[in-house]
Amino acid sequence: MAAHVYHHNSKIVPHLNPETGDREPSAYYIEGSELPAEGRIAMVNLRGLKGVSRLRLRLGIGDERVRQVGVRVYAPEKTAEHKLGFFWQRLTERQKQALAEGSVYPHELLLPEEKLNLARRLWRPLGPVGVVGRDYASIQLYLRQDGEEARFDEPILPAGLLVDNGRYGVIPLAEGENRLRLRLLPTPSAAGTNPGVIRLRWYGSSAEAPRQWELPWSDEAMYFTETLAGGLLEIEAPAPLTARVYRIDKEQEREITPEPVYNRSYRPSSDRPLNYTLVHVGDSATPLRVDLRLLFDPARPPAGSVAVGYELRDATGKPVRTGTLEVPLVPSGYDRLADAAAPDHLSDPARFYFRLPPPVAEIRFVADAPVLVAAYTRPPDLEREVRVPEDYLPLADEEQRQPAWFGLRPADYETLLRENRSTLLLLQRRPPEADAADLEIRSGRYLWEDFHPQGSWLARQVVTPVSGDRPTRPEALGSTYRPLPVGRETALELRDAYDQPFLAPELLYLRDTTEPTPFALLVDGRLHHQGLLVGREGELSLPPLPAGRRRVMLETDSGGRFLLDSAAGSGPAFLKRLVNRLDGGGLTFTINHGVGAETLSGWLFVPYETRERSRLRVTLLDLPAAGSGPIAEWTFARRRFDLAPAPGPPVPVLQAAGARVDGGQAFFIPLGGDLPAGRYRLRVDLEAGPGGYLLLSRLTPGLNAERVLLRERDLVREPTDD
Repeated sequence: MAAHVYHHNSKIVPHLNPETGDREPSAYYIEGSELPAEGRIAMVNLRGLKGVSRLRLRLGIGDERVRQVGVRVYAPEKTAEHKLGFFWQRLTERQKQALAEGSVYPHELLLPEEKLNLARRLWRPLGPVGVVGRDYASIQLYLRQDGEEARFDEPILPAGLLVDNGRYGVIPLAEGENRLRLRLLPTPSAAGTNPGVIRLRWYGSSAEAPRQWELPWSDEAMYFTETLAGGLLEIEAPAPLTARVYRIDKEQEREITPEPVYNRSYRPSSDRPLNYTLVHVGDSATPLRVDLRLLFDPARPPAGSVAVGYELRDATGKPVRTGTLEVPLVPSGYDRLADAAAPDHLSDPARFYFRLPPPVAEIRFVADAPVLVAAYTRPPDLEREVRVPEDYLPLADEEQRQPAWFGLRPADYETLLRENRSTLLLLQRRPPEADAADLEIRSGRYLWEDFHPQGSWLARQVVTPVSGDRPTRPEALGSTYRPLPVGRETALELRDAYDQPFLAPELLYLRDTTEPTPFALLVDGRLHHQGLLVGREGELSLPPLPAGRRRVMLETDSGGRFLLDSAAGSGPAFLKRLVNRLDGGGLTFTINHGVGAETLSGWLFVPYETRERSRLRVTLLDLPAAGSGPIAEWTFARRRFDLAPAPGPPVPVLQAAGARVDGGQAFFIPLGGDLPAGRYRLRVDLEAGPGGYLLLSRLTPGLNAERVLLRERDLVREPTDD
């Protein structure tokens, strides 16, 4: 048992009515004439007390003007661990704000771990023991809502991802197989309408075409169940609804509705500029990224683009340079204001980059139209770090991922918050945009280039499986191999890359023995070639064959895998690639960069069954002197890739004494349009890990000119060829 005396001082605080200007009570009782004073909080520490089951309160000595005291008791309640995953999403905005009052950052900027810690212990109200009216008295206390309170007449939206006409919802899906159940519930404002159909689109890897479904609209909850691979699921609705998605695993459902991602932007005006202070590292120019968005009324959108003025100033406040940034009106289908009831709509960001030298100490923005500004920076010598494949996955762990850019607060941040000149945005992942380049790639119209290093280098050939089931491009027939079963006739469409009437295919064999073994190859039921298989692996150039559809059968007593090139069609296929040995010495490649943006693709093949990760440093050399901006794109000249070994079956390395590597971990090196067209050197160094073989390639969509030399006798079939 323990007893304590608590002393409280309070007062009656009036409320100023903004409409009448009268001072009115901020709290009151419906019954009686007493006015309640401000509440006070007392924390009762029960630590060290065992077996406590009751709390007894009584009024001690009080001011004669205090007629009665009302008490409300709360006890801490621990949230069950299995509820923590979705508990935060179900809290109201006011509850989240209240829980985060003691945090440095507002609730929308808290880390997931911080949200979980806040949600683990909540305060639950306790009622007194006994019967009301006999053992204790109860009285209703009413608090007047002010401008910061939520409006009680606003409809409460159901939990989930909000989707509306022109504003899509995007759900990231984990890699592998996902059996999903989607629940779509119309909001109260959409009840009684029949606006049309709901469209669902799934986007997987870039090589796969999107899938689409349509659901008829209903005033009741609508459900959709499907098994999908990793990627993004996009929801398009003709009227407001909320979406919740569940993953089904062994008949158990787990909600995977994505949590909202918040971003705070700030609003300048013509007479109230927005200022950002810059801090430089030595004599280095400071990188700066600026995202500009338009707020607009969809009934009266602005005509054309909006100009935002900027001014660069030195440490004394003297202007160094001024300019304007054009922000086009492109309504955003994925980002929106955090306040779902806000009437304004949001545009997609217009992004600009600067490299500001040390004389510039401040950048200032002004605008006549409603514009939102968000600024970001990064240390000038910081390398761009990417974990592969983790950072490429739709459900990448953002807490472990290094951001490319870091948010920058305005100089007058607190004032902007008080003056309501900041706006909270909800952002989403975006599916890949379908364009003409994607159509060209899916149609097989593109140029594939492999790069090889400067100077002396070592290389081996690997035989990798082709992902997907798509026809082989004519240009790749010479390096694409298809399985040839032993003792069974197989129909193949033999073709030359340049539609020649005759071709000489190659037979590639991979065996487990070195014993010489005879073989025979029959084409259309007739013996075409026979000989000996020598060694564990090898390639045999077969005598010329007429192009066209042929029945091919291989006969041999040797076990192993046999592959034949120059066969068109679809189905399982393998690519023979020349890969470069990567060790501690590093490799340097020459890249001819054209006008515009492009992406280089790299694959690292490490010894099979290696569990150690590899770390690569990629440096772009021969860069011209960069200006201060603004520019529309940014190329990271220095990157570091932390690569995990690739999953899947082993890949044979030819002429390497039976060596095997993994399937190759892919990584990507974007080259932006800010780079002038010209020749650059790309340096790849192995910093840590086992090393292996590196393949660096470039894919250029569309038809490309190609020079081919053919001999006349290759085009003319002589009578003696029969």
